[in-house]
Amino acid sequence: MKYSFFILVILFTSCETISRIKKQDINPITNEFAGTYDNKPYFIRAKYGVTNSDSSITAVKLFDTSKTRRADLDHIRINFNTKGWLNLSYKDTSVFQPLLLNGRFSRQGYYEIYFNKKKIEIPPVVHFLFSTHNINRLRIYQTKNKDLVICEYDFVSGNLLFAGGEGPDKKQFFFHRAGMQ
Repeated sequence: MKYSFFILVILFTSCETISRIKKQDINPITNEFAGTYDNKPYFIRAKYGVTNSDSSITAVKLFDTSKTRRADLDHIRINFNTKGWLNLSYKDTSVFQPLLLNGRFSRQGYYEIYFNKKKIEIPPVVHFLFSTHNINRLRIYQTKNKDLVICEYDFVSGNLLFAGGEGPDKKQFFFHRAGMQ
């Protein structure tokens, strides 16, 4: 009983360490959203600290899972088509390259894209026998000063009986609107 206070302190302080973006700090993203942004972030916030490999991540690398796109581009252009798909385009050797991504608009004001969303849970509700999760998503916000924020969430976990492990990774990348530094 005398250790219950310490257990509660550990539980409440070890959960969410990356700061959330408050609803009053963003402009809601809708179908009419369009903008040109720098490809390199001016600020990165990460749950476990920013590494050297994080500083080389660009907007094109975040959106493109095939990793075939160039990272040395200056600007990207983002807009949405009539079906709600995100249209990312950038100028590569004087030709605009398009990239279409399917996602959904949220009531909280962001646009969300899932690249991977796999869950297996046995039994389904209280999964103490076996479970595996593999989630990779992006959330796109626009701040009040017209900057673009891309939140990357990568979660891999699993358990067998009562032994388990997880590896959530959350990062926020902030991009200036092109020509607005």
